[in-house]
Amino acid sequence: MEAAAPGGGFILGPSHSIAYGTRYDNFMAMLDEYDKLRFRFN
Repeated sequence: MEAAAPGGGFILGPSHSIAYGTRYDNFMAMLDEYDKLRFRFN
């Protein structure tokens, strides 16, 4: 996020879908990290 966020336009996402077999905890960890970092770049 540090490299992509300056200037706006950054979209966080694994892709257009979540891969079958993705562990719930891993996906939620990605969202938690986004929540921690998103206010640093606004």
